[in-house]
Amino acid sequence: MKETSEATAGKHQLRIIFDGVIAVGPPRPADGGREQDGPLFGVMAHSTRRGSDLARRTGEGPKYIPMHVPTVYTTMTPVENSRPPDEVFQQSKFKPKWNIWHPVRERMEFRFDDSGKPGTLVYDDPAILGQSPGAVGRQASVHSIDRVPDAREIWPGRSFLLDGMMTAATPVRREAEAQILVPWGNVTGGGIFDKADGVEVVFSPARGSDQPRTVAPNVIVSVDVHEVEIAMYSLDGAGERLDSLKFRLDQDAELWVSNGDPSDTAIDIENLGDGTPEPFLPDHQRDRELVFADFQRAFDQTVGIAVDPNDLRRFTSVLYGGGGGIMELNVAANQNVRSTEFDIDFELFYTLTEGKDDGRGLPIPLKSDGKPFQGPNCLCKLVECHERLHLKSND
Repeated sequence: MKETSEATAGKHQLRIIFDGVIAVGPPRPADGGREQDGPLFGVMAHSTRRGSDLARRTGEGPKYIPMHVPTVYTTMTPVENSRPPDEVFQQSKFKPKWNIWHPVRERMEFRFDDSGKPGTLVYDDPAILGQSPGAVGRQASVHSIDRVPDAREIWPGRSFLLDGMMTAATPVRREAEAQILVPWGNVTGGGIFDKADGVEVVFSPARGSDQPRTVAPNVIVSVDVHEVEIAMYSLDGAGERLDSLKFRLDQDAELWVSNGDPSDTAIDIENLGDGTPEPFLPDHQRDRELVFADFQRAFDQTVGIAVDPNDLRRFTSVLYGGGGGIMELNVAANQNVRSTEFDIDFELFYTLTEGKDDGRGLPIPLKSDGKPFQGPNCLCKLVECHERLHLKSND
C-alpha cells in the first residue's frame, strides 16, 4: 500500500525493527516478486532455560539455551492515554530515554493513523534500500530482505509455522510467546552494531545449501504515518482486549520489537543510546562545554599540557552523572554475552515450525570463519504460514 506524496505530507517515517528470535513472514514471493498482500506477521518462540540440541548430539557448544523475553522499546514518548511503560531506562541526562514494555503472551496488532486494514507489503523498495543509518530514528543499516535467513533455503521441510501459531482464536499454543501483525509497509532486512554489514555464516548441519552466505539479523518494516497504535490482546483465556501502546510521530523514529535474553536486550539498548548524536540536550551540552573550557585552562596552566578534546566526553559524563555507572553497566552486561561461533538460540525456531526432528540435528548459524559472534547474536528467520491472518483490531 504505497501512498502518494500528497497523502504522506506532514507524516514521518516509522521503522519497526524485528530483533531476536522472531519467525517473520510472509517471505518474498518465490518468483522473486516485490509485492504481496499484507499483513506481515511475526511469532516469538516461548523459551525458558532449556537444553540445546547441539550439546546433546555432539557434547560441544552451549549446553543450555537461555530464557527469552518479549520486549518492545522506543525513544518515542507514548501519548497520555497509552499503556504506561513497564520500565524506563536512561544512561544519563545526555542520552535518550527508552520506554520499555514486556508483552508476554500478548498479540500486538499495529494500526496506522487509526486503521489496521491490511494493505500491500513492498519488498526492497529502492528508496528504502538507499537509506543509511545516522539520522534521527535511523540506527540500523538497511539490507535486502533476501539477506534475512529464510527457512525455505535452510531446511525446506521445516519452513511452515505450526497450525495455530498465528490464530486470532484463544488460547493460543504455548509455543508462541507473542504474536505481531503489521498491516502494510516497506519490508527490508537490517543490521546493527557488529552486524551492520551482515555476517557470513554457514548453517550446520546442512539441510539446504552448505555454502557460506552473508545474512542480516533483522527485519525492518518502514511506514509513513502521523500516529501508530499497537492494539494488544491476551493470548490466554478469552483473548481479552488489553490497553494499547500509542504514539504520535513528530520526527522519524524507530520502534524495536524484540525476543532476546535479558542481557542481550540490555546491551542493545545501551549501544543504541551510545549511537545518539550529541548534544542530545542542548542546555546540558552548553554546560559541558563551559566546564570543559575551565578544566582545560586549569590543566594547561598547572602542567603545561593541553587536554585531548576526546577527554570531553569522559570527563563531563562523570561530572554530570552516569559516567562511572554507564561503564559498569556496559561491562556487566557484556560479561553476560555468550561468546560462541554458534547462534544456539536459532534452535528455538524449530519449536514453531512443522516437521519432526529425525536426530540428524537442527541447522543453526555458524560463523564461517570459526570466530565467535561479537555481542548479541540472535537472528530473525523468515517462515511461511498456512493460516488466514485475521486482525482483531478490525472487529
